[in-house]
Amino acid sequence: MATILIDIGNVLWSDDAGDLFTLRGIGRVLAERGQAVSEGVIAAAQAQAVADWAPSAWRAVIHGLARDAAEVAAVTREVRARWDALSDDDYAAFTTPFPSTAALLESLAADGHTLVLASNNSPRALARLETLGLLRHFAVKEVSETLDLAKPDPRFFEVLLAAVDHPKDAIMVGDRIDNDVAPARTLGLRTLRVRHGSHVAQEPRGPESTPDLTVDDPAELAAALDRLLATPTP
Repeated sequence: MATILIDIGNVLWSDDAGDLFTLRGIGRVLAERGQAVSEGVIAAAQAQAVADWAPSAWRAVIHGLARDAAEVAAVTREVRARWDALSDDDYAAFTTPFPSTAALLESLAADGHTLVLASNNSPRALARLETLGLLRHFAVKEVSETLDLAKPDPRFFEVLLAAVDHPKDAIMVGDRIDNDVAPARTLGLRTLRVRHGSHVAQEPRGPESTPDLTVDDPAELAAALDRLLATPTP
């Protein structure tokens, strides 16, 4: 049996609507502070952050557009506050699982695999997974804000792996080359990438950041994992 580290955004549910909410929030906060920035400029800043492998694309957008460090801090606080102020219904609208998600987790857990959350996220995402009945499938129920560590820091992965006794056969499933594939490969994990969301244009920078398998649709994850699990570990 394998240990499978699973990201949340763009793997269990789409981050598309949430990312749009964040980027538009950045524009509104900057406008409220007297700096009008078009959606096109914000989109270009987002694309540059993705190309630069910025660990947090939305924070990189703020750094690129704000006028000074004080404004960076203020805009960051306000954008985060707008997320925190979302009602449960609004948050749920941004975190609707893919149709294939429940069956995927049920099958993996039933087959005896150890599932580990591996997501840069807030505790609210854990509560949402609990409400959806999905958190019960995971042996390790932590995210970056509960660990006080975030991807791509290798220590994030090391802490999670230590919780399951450093398995020899572990797979990371995520949507990003920079935060998921590259650091996991560095630690010797096999990787499965889902090309969905804001980071679809990211490309590997060499063999060391090339995923073992890639799927373009989360519905293909179950078959891809079966294929990967059937392949002997090098």
